Amino acid sequence: MAMRERDSLEPYESSDPGYDWDYEPEDHSRNMPNILWGRVAVLGAVVLLAFLFGRMTAAGDGVPEERLTAARADARDARAEVSGLQTQVQDLEDQLAAQPADTGGDTAGDTEGGGDTEGDEETDPLAGGTEYTIKPGDTLNQIAEKEYGNASLADYIATANDIVDPTAISPGDTIVIPVEPE
Repeated sequence: MAMRERDSLEPYESSDPGYDWDYEPEDHSRNMPNILWGRVAVLGAVVLLAFLFGRMTAAGDGVPEERLTAARADARDARAEVSGLQTQVQDLEDQLAAQPADTGGDTAGDTEGGGDTEGDEETDPLAGGTEYTIKPGDTLNQIAEKEYGNASLADYIATANDIVDPTAISPGDTIVIPVEPE
């Protein structure tokens, strides 16, 4: 009989909540979203304040209209000046390119007045002269030596052909070798 009583016994239940199997944790899941959304709200407020502070401390709405208009006018004037200078450069390059060709053909007209100032018996030192095409390596000194036998007459050739810089002659240019002075 003792056994039967034993089977009918109820399991032991402790009234002390300190046991692990009796502990029911509190439901904190409801509080977590409130903490997360609070942080997001604070971060959003900080970003908004930083944006507003930046806008308030900015120097107006940018460049004043007067300064912008003046800068545009200056840029327009500078472009016009650059265009004018480019035109001048192109004109000078054209003159430089045409100079050797002009010195061979127009010198007869240019030296008529020059012939009068020299007081030579001949009014045109190029009259009766011979045309000479400059070859690579030629200098006025070499040409004078070859034509007259005297290199010091290179200045005479340069003057007769209106050549300002004797080193500026190029192969292919045509000059006139004037009649040898007396």
